[in-house]
This record gives sequence, structure tokens and C-alpha cells, in this order.
Amino acid sequence: MITLCIRYIHRCSKVCSLGLFMLMGCLFSMPIFSQEIVKDVISSNTTVYSKEWAVAFLFNTNGLGIGSRFTTIKNTKVAFHRELSFTEFTHPQQLSTSNPYYPDAKSYYFGKVNSFYALKAGWGIARTLTQKPLLNGVKLSINSSIGTSIGFEKPTYLQIIQPDANYQAFVLTTERYSAEKHFAENIYGGASWFKGIDETQANVGIYTNVAINMEFGLKNRGLYAIETGFNLDYYPSGITLMAFKGKQYSFVACNLRLWMGRRR
Repeated sequence: MITLCIRYIHRCSKVCSLGLFMLMGCLFSMPIFSQEIVKDVISSNTTVYSKEWAVAFLFNTNGLGIGSRFTTIKNTKVAFHRELSFTEFTHPQQLSTSNPYYPDAKSYYFGKVNSFYALKAGWGIARTLTQKPLLNGVKLSINSSIGTSIGFEKPTYLQIIQPDANYQAFVLTTERYSAEKHFAENIYGGASWFKGIDETQANVGIYTNVAINMEFGLKNRGLYAIETGFNLDYYPSGITLMAFKGKQYSFVACNLRLWMGRRR
């Protein structure tokens, strides 16, 4: 009996020794492992990048668009960029509707005289407010830009209900929208978007944008950022979007931009 107890205690001591050895190994290896992680992150953060390229989805309070940006990094505080974007402008009173008497009719924007799109090219500067921490966090910077804009004003065409020559039936005709001739009762629906594209007029203007950029992500080579701010567009010749509203010369909007890109 005594012999069995001694053997049992001996086996338990071996198991406890093995467990203690493994625990000590883990404890001693943790600082080494954490040091390797920090070393890798530091080496990644100290990599010098001189160029950035990114694309963005643009969400404005007066329309949507897409954009791209090419950035030259001067130092850790300042960077210069060139940008290109294409956006659509909408009017706050632009509401989609349809003719209730014709269930198959296409929807249209009642009172919309023209569709308006803008191709913008500009230059800007980014000033870093806070750097991104080593392991995780957000880099804050303020971006400002100014540039030229070429606006494209395309007239709106609608399908209109008209009586035939004998006034015995109705036919559909495609006509340019006129507030004096077309009403909710005789508008069947919207025509093809391509109708009237050959009548598009160009308008040259200027724009400026100021925004706060919040960059996040663990990898410095990849660029993922959210940008929010406001932009101002000005067209000296004026743009007509809606009937009975006259020409609009300036457009002020808040914006949200989702950026994705790379550094090198």
C-alpha cells in the first residue's frame, strides 16, 4: 500500500513539473513574442512612402459621384494631391412620380428641366492633425482643394399623351419638357436617358472643397479612409434644373467620401 502511494505521488509530481515547465515557458515566451509584434509594426510604420493613389464613392447632399486622387507626400505633416471626379447634381425639390392612370408608365421627375453633371479637376493640400498609433487607431488630417469644373446640362425629354389626327385615339410622342405645355395629366412617363444628349450644353465653373479625413486600418501600405466636409461649386452662366426656379449659380453641399487606395 505504501509502495503504491509513493508511486502515485511520484507520477503526480512529474505531471505538476511538466505543467509548471510549460507555464514558465509560456510566460517567458510572451514578452519575446510581443516584442516581435511591436518590432514588425514599428518597422512597418517607419517605411517611407512618397506616393498615394485612391478612388472614392462620393455622397453629396445634392447628388452622387465617383472620384480619384493622386497624392505626393512631402513629409509626415504635409501632402499635395491632384484630384478628378464626376458627379451628378440634383435639386431638393426633385421628386420622382408617375402617371397613376397608366400602371406601366415609367417614372419621371415632374418639373425637372435639365439634368446636370460635372467633371471636376483640381489641386489640394492635406495637413496631418494626428498620426496613427502603432497598433491601431485613426489618422486625422484636414484636406482642402480648389479647381475647375466643366458642367454638362442635358435637357429632359418625356413621353407625352397626344390625340391622333382624328381625335379618336391617343398616341405617345417624345418631347422636350416644357412647363407651359406639359402637365401631370398629359405626361405618360420619362423618355430614354439618351434622348437629348446631342443637345447637351457645357458650362465652365470653379469649385472648392474642405473636409476632415479619418484614415484607419492596420496596414500602412493600404489606404482606407472616410472623409466628411462641404463643397462649393460656382457657375457664372447659371444652371437651370427645375421649372419656375430660375437659374442657379452656386451649389453648396455637405459630403461624405469613402476612399480606398494604396501607397508606394
